[in-house]
Amino acid sequence: VGYDNIIASFREGEDIAHAFYDLIKSAIEKIQDEAKDTVVFLDTAADTFGGSENVRREANMFLKRYLGALCVQYDATIIVLAHPSVAGMSTGTGMSGSTAWNNGVRARFYLTKPTDGLDDERTLSKKKSNYSSAADDESLSLIWEDGVLKELGVAGTDTVARIEHKNCLTQALK
Repeated sequence: VGYDNIIASFREGEDIAHAFYDLIKSAIEKIQDEAKDTVVFLDTAADTFGGSENVRREANMFLKRYLGALCVQYDATIIVLAHPSVAGMSTGTGMSGSTAWNNGVRARFYLTKPTDGLDDERTLSKKKSNYSSAADDESLSLIWEDGVLKELGVAGTDTVARIEHKNCLTQALK
């Protein structure tokens, strides 16, 4: 917060790397060990992408030349958080901007708040995955607990108590 977090910007069809790109590379080099199990979260695309989200070439170049290069150079996984457009929310696709944002990545997930759930419940659904079956339509039910999203039904999340609480609320409202 308060810093220029742009990785790359675009002017007249040319891309320009920013200082934040080198900072990310330095940070990866400092923390990466021999296992190379590095995951980098970029929050959000709007804060790191200095182009027009609707220009396919700019979005694709950002994803491939900059983020893809980090993946290859450091054998790292890059996760970019992005907010959907109003249309993406209403259709349930979670899309925003050019289709290059969907086409230029290997996987895409969408985090939503169930309309019939508690305030701290979320659903993480897979919208795209190049490395799984097309029929493999999975989603995870999550709950916000102690500052972390945890999978519902996993030990330690007190799922039974939450479900009973939800059912009591439902019954009380009927």
